[in-house]
Amino acid sequence: MGEYRGIRLNPRLSAAAALVRLGRVAADVGTDHAYLPAYLVGSGICIAGDIGDGPLNNARETVCACGLEDRVELVLSDGLEDAAFRAADDIIIAGMGGEMIAAILTRAPYLRDSRYRLILQPMTRAEEVHLFLAENGFSIVEERAVTDAGKVYLILAAEYDGTVRHLSGAQPYIGLLRGVQNPDAIRFIEKQRRRFRKELKGIADLPEKADRADEVRAVLADLERALKGA
Repeated sequence: MGEYRGIRLNPRLSAAAALVRLGRVAADVGTDHAYLPAYLVGSGICIAGDIGDGPLNNARETVCACGLEDRVELVLSDGLEDAAFRAADDIIIAGMGGEMIAAILTRAPYLRDSRYRLILQPMTRAEEVHLFLAENGFSIVEERAVTDAGKVYLILAAEYDGTVRHLSGAQPYIGLLRGVQNPDAIRFIEKQRRRFRKELKGIADLPEKADRADEVRAVLADLERALKGA
């Protein structure tokens, strides 16, 4: 865990903070209590946004308690729609489902610019994030898994390079993770393997699901290779 001015981050948010580039303006989308921005101001100015008045008031309490009113800009915004986010360099979206993260990014086409870094931590359906990035010209520059409160999560940093990519097999589900990296990566890959084993068990004997069963078997074979570091 990291700590700054009394703000302690859990392992999930600490992993997100570690991917922020030093000296850059960071923005936290869906900030809630603004713990991450309050921590990150050690390296620069931060923008903290949320869609609701309640969470933004929580954020304001944290910012004021830390004496950071002049360094954290609070923004009431649906996703990245407020123009204030354009001034950021590193955009953090953590603690949301993959579908919601992809939807927020879709509504912000200005992010297709190499100046921005996206730091994304989907709670579920990481494949939606991977597919959005691949189809919209973003390259993953770093990806890791982290265990927090007994659950394992994926977190990544991506930057725009304009190259559209096609993902196949297990790529949408585990990205760059490989089993030789660390125990958390192994846990995440094993989590995906359990998911697809369960799906295959339910459709393996259904003729009308034969094509899907073949797809799932291909994903599982890819996951096994990833566990071995291939």
